[in-house]
Amino acid sequence: MTNQALVTVGVGQYSLSGKVITLTGIDVTQESLAYVYNFTQNKLYYAPAEGLAKATVSGGTITIDSTFDDLGASDVLHIQIFTAGGFDYDLDALKVLNQTTYERKHTDEEHIVDAEDGADGVITYHVFDLLKSGYTMTSFHYKLFADTADDTVALKLYASNNPAADDSAATDWVDITSTIFGGAVSANNTTLESIGVIDLDFPVARLMVTIETTYGGGGSANNSSDVYIIRSN
Repeated sequence: MTNQALVTVGVGQYSLSGKVITLTGIDVTQESLAYVYNFTQNKLYYAPAEGLAKATVSGGTITIDSTFDDLGASDVLHIQIFTAGGFDYDLDALKVLNQTTYERKHTDEEHIVDAEDGADGVITYHVFDLLKSGYTMTSFHYKLFADTADDTVALKLYASNNPAADDSAATDWVDITSTIFGGAVSANNTTLESIGVIDLDFPVARLMVTIETTYGGGGSANNSSDVYIIRSN
């Protein structure tokens, strides 16, 4: 490839419809296309350097793979192409192009809840940042255990953009347990374990997990709760 400069297409230089991206005044080929990422939908379509090539170029337009959702007309994309130099296609100085790349990052495994023998009626609060620390999604793995029919270990998930929200109570938080898990999450005389991805359709500053243990008539302190997460952008 003779092209040298990696440049970013400005937001005003493309239009979106269905699964097609049409560039305005910019020539693009399969060889020159370097990267296509949808900030709005948090989807990576094309990054050969990372082994992903789910977009094709034909007639100067880019078509994403049929497995993806349609593009929204106002979606914000990050498109990079190789050009012969550090200029835009009118040969003006760099006015809409830059040489930055989008870098994916994720945390190591975090064991944010690690509890045994929770006391009757006690709620514990565990807060972790998302967008506030540059992350947008979370791999979420929980394991709850209660050994009698009278014991219940319940998990709830909350979200907040309020700077006043802290780990002292559920005040200033919004309960999204049903939104994420489809209903209540609790173990009663059993072990309940699951893993999934929390990928909200909107940015959230931080999330909070609460664990509540109740004994009932003949309950005991033989219970446990664990939550492991990996945060990613």
